[in-house]
Amino acid sequence: MIGRIPAYETGLNGVPKTAREIAKLSGKNLRELANRLKNLVGRKIWILITTVNKQNEDFVASRRLGREIMAKVTWKKIAVGAA
Repeated sequence: MIGRIPAYETGLNGVPKTAREIAKLSGKNLRELANRLKNLVGRKIWILITTVNKQNEDFVASRRLGREIMAKVTWKKIAVGAA
């Protein structure tokens, strides 16, 4: 199965929030975004799978949502351990 994370779901600071905004980026800004995204390739990251297409054997995921969920879990563990 192959997955993809849209740029706007990476959770990187300064990345446009929609595909439409990303499409409006010009040369330099687009290259900068591409370089930032390349830095995520091969890294272990938390994701939330948002869509699965069994027929095409692919999925769409969100790093932004995965990080939000893991942050909540971490804060619960910290709160329990801090008492």
